[in-house]
Amino acid sequence: MSELTDPLSQAPAADRVAYATGVLLDAQDFRDEQTYHRGRLARALVAFCGPGTLTGLKVVPPELNRPLNVPEILSVTPGLAIDRLGRLIEVPRRACLNLADWWDGRSDSELAGGYDDAQTGVVADVFLAFHPCERGKTPAFASGPFDATDAAVPSRIRDGYQLALIVRQEGKPAPLPVSPWPDLSGAPDAVARQRLLADRILDGLEEPREYPTGMDHTPVFLARVVIPADRGAAGKDRPKRRAEAVRADNYKRVFIYPAAAMARRLEL
Repeated sequence: MSELTDPLSQAPAADRVAYATGVLLDAQDFRDEQTYHRGRLARALVAFCGPGTLTGLKVVPPELNRPLNVPEILSVTPGLAIDRLGRLIEVPRRACLNLADWWDGRSDSELAGGYDDAQTGVVADVFLAFHPCERGKTPAFASGPFDATDAAVPSRIRDGYQLALIVRQEGKPAPLPVSPWPDLSGAPDAVARQRLLADRILDGLEEPREYPTGMDHTPVFLARVVIPADRGAAGKDRPKRRAEAVRADNYKRVFIYPAAAMARRLEL
């Protein structure tokens, strides 16, 4: 599987391919056709539903009292999310990360920078990103200054995903997602609540806050993980892990509530 650039990440214009009898079509025309339909669907999803978790994707910390031959696994259950570009991200089966290997692969300065005294451990966040992957091969003419007729290109592109556990080194506490909608509890009546919601729609949604500095703003935040540890000497040495349970807070994320859930909440 190779790295690909998704056309939707380039903010494509809403231009449809114009067809007519006798028009010569090439591969770019078909890519533009796909991009148009994918882009319109994505715009509708993010505008109507917003980014966040649709179903599943629970981050499960490793068991503390597991057998010695069982690796320390942080897992994410199957589920579905919408990212900030409106793309559907599906995790079809449980995804796993070996936490011990992840810890060993981090530098001393990175882990020391993620230590939070209030949490008595290293803080890291789980993000889920859209990740297209090339699949299969099919014959094609070679591209570029070649005349080979036995070249091959990918036959399919799968809408895949990529999970990342990122140490939070900026600020204590590190920023978390916030609801894009205003707090209505202080509104005196239904008219005031409606006005608050209308003002937010008119103003547009706020810029996200949950991403580390320099990170792409499209992945979906899933959970905050705290790995119990003791601070290193002078706050710069590598923190030393403690034999305590890893904590994963799944409720700091943004949820997308389906109509059936909202109807149940309103007792309809």
